Amino acid sequence: IMGLAICCSDDNRTIASEVGLYGENGYVVTFDPHHSPDGKKGQDNRPGNSVLKPTRVVLLSKGKNKQENKKSTVVSNGRPSKKTDAGDDKGELSFFEVSGDFKIPNEILDDTEVNTLLDATAMKEIIEYFIQDKDNYIEMKKTKELTVLIKEGTELGENVRLMKAITTISGKYSFSNIARLLVDYDTRSSWDSTTNEAKILKRYSKHLITYLEVINIPMIFMDNREFLGKQAIFASGNSVYVYTTSIPDSFSPIRSGLTRGHTLLTGIKITRMDHEILMETVSQMDFKMSFPLALVGGKMADGYEKYRTELTAKLDLSLIHI
Repeated sequence: IMGLAICCSDDNRTIASEVGLYGENGYVVTFDPHHSPDGKKGQDNRPGNSVLKPTRVVLLSKGKNKQENKKSTVVSNGRPSKKTDAGDDKGELSFFEVSGDFKIPNEILDDTEVNTLLDATAMKEIIEYFIQDKDNYIEMKKTKELTVLIKEGTELGENVRLMKAITTISGKYSFSNIARLLVDYDTRSSWDSTTNEAKILKRYSKHLITYLEVINIPMIFMDNREFLGKQAIFASGNSVYVYTTSIPDSFSPIRSGLTRGHTLLTGIKITRMDHEILMETVSQMDFKMSFPLALVGGKMADGYEKYRTELTAKLDLSLIHI
C-alpha cells in the first residue's frame, strides 16, 4: 500500500477555488471538446448536458508549464540520471500498450468520477500533474535511494494528506515484472507486511482490475481499513503508469470489524534509467482517521521505506532479472 499513510478527512473533495464553477459531484464544469458528448467545440458540459469534467482540467491548466521543458535527463533523488534508450525495454513496454479506445467503464467510476472520461491520456496527465507539483510539500525522509514528501491536502481532497515518494531500485530487474508485481493483489499479502488481505475482484483485461485490500492499522483500539479499488496499468512513452482510485461501496458490503477507506488517487510512474529503475509515487488515501502530521509524518515515510525494502526483497526472492 506504499506504506501506511495515516490521513485526516471530512470526505470533502474540493477543487481549486479560482476555477469558479462546480458540478454536483464536486468536479469543475468546463467546456472541453475532448470530453464533450459529440466532440464538438464549445459543447456545454454543465450538469444536464451529460459531461462533468474532473479536476484534470484544473490540474493541467496549472501544471502545463511544469511539463513543457521535459528533457531526456531527469533528476532521481537529486542526482541527474539519463533515461535509457527505449530499445531495451521496447518488448516489455509493448505488453502494457493500450488501444485508443481503452477507458475505465462507467460502472466502476466512484461518485467523484461519474460522467468522466478516464482514458489513458487523462490518467497519465493526472499522475504527471502531482509528480511535477512541488508546492507546499514537507520533506519527511531523504536518503540516497529515497525521498518522501507530504502535502496537507490537494485539489482532490483538501483534508486528506498526499504522500509523494521518489525512489530508485538498482540492479537489472525486469522492468515489466516490477510493474506486474505492483498490481498483483493475489500475492500482495505474502510480501507487503501492511496488507492483511488482498484479492482481485474482477480482471477486465491485462490493463484493468478491481480489487479488495485490507490494511493493517497498528493500533489495538482501531479497526483495520478495507479499500475497494480499480487499478489501471498502461505504457506511455518510455514509462509504465499505474492509476488507482476507489470503486463504489456497492461492489462489496462493508464487513464487520473493518472500516471502509477511500482512495482519492494512487499514481505510480516507473521509468528505467541508466542502471536503475526510477519509481515515482503519489498517494492520497483517506483512512478515516485524524492525527497531527508531527505525530504520523515520520511513520508514513518509514512505512514507505519498509514497503520499498519488501518490494526489493520479493524481486530478489523471485529472481526476476534480465
